[in-house]
Amino acid sequence: MDILPRASTVSHVKIGRYYAASRWVSFRDLPALEFDKASVQNKIAKILASVKVASENLEESAKATLEAALVAFSEAIAIRGTKEEWAGRGSAALVALRQAIGKSKCDPPEKQEKDIVELEQLCPAISGDQEAQKKARNWAASKLPVFIYLAEYPELQGHQDIAQFVQRKTNNQQTDADRDLRNSGKVAGLDPAKLNQLQGEQKSEERNQIANRASAVVTAEIRRLWKDRPLKVRFNLDGAHLIRLFRSNDYL
Repeated sequence: MDILPRASTVSHVKIGRYYAASRWVSFRDLPALEFDKASVQNKIAKILASVKVASENLEESAKATLEAALVAFSEAIAIRGTKEEWAGRGSAALVALRQAIGKSKCDPPEKQEKDIVELEQLCPAISGDQEAQKKARNWAASKLPVFIYLAEYPELQGHQDIAQFVQRKTNNQQTDADRDLRNSGKVAGLDPAKLNQLQGEQKSEERNQIANRASAVVTAEIRRLWKDRPLKVRFNLDGAHLIRLFRSNDYL
């Protein structure tokens, strides 16, 4: 992960939410931020010693300037306080040391140049870790899908009498099951009153065509909205009754 490099090996992220509108994000098995004091101190000591040796070949004024810079560097980069505090001071101290070495035209040995580079990489990694973690948590939370909480939802009635539905609608006495049928009918392009009329006219073939078309429309819409697994919805007609069947691929 470019945002938080030490999370590159993390494969599981846990995200939760408190009662307030705020989330928490946890990176499972996130490697610890390495800060080996002994190793860092050893690098600092070697840098100081090698630059001091290299300064012996300089003119007196340049030598004195560089040695003063080494004293300031030694004081600024000394390990004290938290590692974050040290890293903040260390970054500035390394910049000042680089400038002093450049002005004096004194090149430290290759090994110590490598030590300087490693400290230049370590300091911002430590001082910027908290901000990097924050950005990584925000990034992970932004990848969450939208969740909708339903405190309650109606029970779907799979078997309904069309004639009684039409009568209750006419008398403005619709039940929850009736309203559910009305809503699903709007999605499917299915009019129970039309089915009831065709039933009276004994036009069974036209009724079946309407039911089949409604089945295809609702099935396509459900599969568009819910991709957990394919579902199939069937509107079957049994005389005056409408039967809705919901099936998954396991039972198709």
